[in-house]
Amino acid sequence: MSEYISGIAGWLLGERDKAFQEGPVSSGEWKESYLSLSHLWKEPADRAVAGGFLSDRLAFAFASGYASALRALVPSIPENRIAAFCVTENRSTRPADIGSCLQVVQAGADGQETRELTGRKDFVSLAEEADLFLTAVYEGLDEKGRKRIRVVMLERGMPGLSIKPGMDLPFVPEISHGTMECDRVQVSSSRILPGDGYSDYVRPFRTVEDLHVYAALLGYLLRVSFRYSWPRDIPERIMGLIAAVRCLAASLPDDPGVISAGGVKLMMDDLLTLTGPMWEAVDPEERARWERDRPLLGVASQARKARIEKAWQSAGI
Repeated sequence: MSEYISGIAGWLLGERDKAFQEGPVSSGEWKESYLSLSHLWKEPADRAVAGGFLSDRLAFAFASGYASALRALVPSIPENRIAAFCVTENRSTRPADIGSCLQVVQAGADGQETRELTGRKDFVSLAEEADLFLTAVYEGLDEKGRKRIRVVMLERGMPGLSIKPGMDLPFVPEISHGTMECDRVQVSSSRILPGDGYSDYVRPFRTVEDLHVYAALLGYLLRVSFRYSWPRDIPERIMGLIAAVRCLAASLPDDPGVISAGGVKLMMDDLLTLTGPMWEAVDPEERARWERDRPLLGVASQARKARIEKAWQSAGI
């Protein structure tokens, strides 16, 4: 805890004046700002908090949390790159519905194999901002006849890889969403992440993402509380929640971790209810963005509840 107090918490208090400065106003500025934090904060949760604190809108706070969550999930992502996670096909992330297929097309004399990937992903967050695309695919069937899921790390500009703009969402328009198409993209063995693509990446990501987006949201709310002189107990609550989220985000979630993340969500909801009336004194433009974008926080709420319920059942309670 002493390390925490002298780390990100001390930085937030010391950088209080930045709450009165203009934040990124474009996705390009956000990306530059977020990547500049890499030399300060190695822990993804800390980087999420700092990225949220430097943002003057929920869109860029969310982007900071999302990018940090992927860095927590895949530590090998280079420090100077932004990644996107590409899983959804036909509105589903179930392994059986993943149709993007990875097939061996060449086996070298040195034992190295080259594969080709063909398929489509219909929802990619940070489609324009990302440099790398962590893509869930299937490669054959396992011994039970189920699709064997792998995650491959693709790079923008690879032959056969196409990223196209997707539909506009009613919130966070400052960050992009799009689609991905792969037409016989050549994938070397070095681009395949170790482990099971579903159990090691797809399934835990939602909880990892929740925690890091919470961290970034708390950083943003702390900025607002400083800028508009909210009562001192509000930043105190926020700092306490940041400490809790940081602790939970330090490891990949097991069942108790999923339940604890659910508890953090309840505390976040209480904080948002408590601070609701205080937004009346916030600059009208910033308040309008907040009201427009707040529905983002309710996305996938039913899936979140299902994960928590399943975790309780696994715990035998």
